[in-house]
Amino acid sequence: MTKEIEPKFVEEMEVETNYKIKKINRLALGGTILGIAAMVGIAWYYISGNVQKYEAEKFTQEHPNDAIAIAAKLEDTKANAIGLFNGEDKVLMTMNQMTHQKIAAEEKSGAVPMTKANIDEVTEFVEDSDFEHKDEMLMILDKWAEGDFSTVDGDHDYILKMQKGTKGWSTGLFTPEEEAQFVLENWGSKLD
Repeated sequence: MTKEIEPKFVEEMEVETNYKIKKINRLALGGTILGIAAMVGIAWYYISGNVQKYEAEKFTQEHPNDAIAIAAKLEDTKANAIGLFNGEDKVLMTMNQMTHQKIAAEEKSGAVPMTKANIDEVTEFVEDSDFEHKDEMLMILDKWAEGDFSTVDGDHDYILKMQKGTKGWSTGLFTPEEEAQFVLENWGSKLD
């Protein structure tokens, strides 16, 4: 003897089945949209990176010995953000790393682009500080802000002394070609 299923129970099962199907469809649609968004994002990352890399390479070919122009290009692409400072040691380290673009040394650690924006940002921070070496730091930064890098090797060593450094002393100034190469090697890849 077969037992007949009550119509009310069949109706409830259909409603529950429709609900589950709609839920699965919504999840599938959401997953599809998320997947497409991820693929578009990845494609955009690679395409924009290649365009910027191409522009940087073209720019440096047109200005092979102009490291200041290359640094300005980096500044335009926001590749030079210094970040937040948290004290005199961090500012001295940043200034030290800025000199690395312009000097030769047996040993260097880190690099920050020597751009007008970075010089201004560091200067503003130092001006608002009560650092022990504030006057010396501002004297150096003022020279740099005026585009005077003729003694940046001495500035580097002076900053290193303020940091109580024991190695990495300057061995002289970069030639324009060496500086351009340093800029390319350190920030060319940050354009993408």
